[in-house]
This record gives sequence, C-alpha cells and structure tokens, in this order.
Amino acid sequence: MLGEMRAKMKLAPKIRDHLTLVYAIQTKHPLVAGAFRDKKVLITDEVLKMLEEATNLVLEHLGEVKVVPFSIRLERRALQLASAMSLMNYFNVESDVIPMDSVAVRMAVQFFVEEAWVKSNEGFPIYNVLRKLALK
Repeated sequence: MLGEMRAKMKLAPKIRDHLTLVYAIQTKHPLVAGAFRDKKVLITDEVLKMLEEATNLVLEHLGEVKVVPFSIRLERRALQLASAMSLMNYFNVESDVIPMDSVAVRMAVQFFVEEAWVKSNEGFPIYNVLRKLALK
C-alpha cells in the first residue's frame, strides 16, 4: 500500500503543473496568451440525465417526506466538478470542445448523491441509490 502511494505521489507535481497550465490558458494569463486555444467543456444530455436520475432516486428513497433537502446548487457543483476533472483531457482533444470524461461524470454523480445524503441527515439508504446508479 505504501508503495502504491509513493508511486502516485510522483505523479502529483506533473498533474499540478498540467492543471496550472490549463488554468492559465483558460483564464488568458499573459504568459500563455496566444500560444494555446481556449477550449470549453461540453455538458451532454447524458450527463444531465444521470444527474436527473440521481435526483429522482434520492427523492424516491426519501420516502414520504418528499422534501428536497438539497438545492439546485448541488447539481451545479457536481457539474463544475465533472467539468474541472475533464480538463485533464485538454491536450488530448484537438477540437475547441472537451467532452466530459465518463469517469469524471461518475465521480461527480457520486459526489452529488453523497452530498444529498449528508444534507438530508442520512435520510435514505445511500448504498441502494449508488447501486441503482451502478456507481458502487
């Protein structure tokens, strides 16, 4: 286990440098202005359907309460998380649009469900929801 952690820690500076460069490009920092194209992350209907399905499952498992214990901001934060993680593919895509990474989307939906679970005071069986979404 310790060996695996050390191997991953060696990648951390490279990932940090990569994301720092992508951030500088996206914010049009003067040091990289004109050297790289600005790219946008594409939010697909599939991603929105996954979030809608997760919302419906959470509401279904809340039972009779049917009160949304979380806000629309949680969906927005999940989309922001998936978008930020998808920026890792900035240099792997030739077009001006970066499609959302499937792993990033799954992690963002899991984040959404876990946050909803916490905000609902653990009011629904999280494992059942994640299993129905096939995230666990």
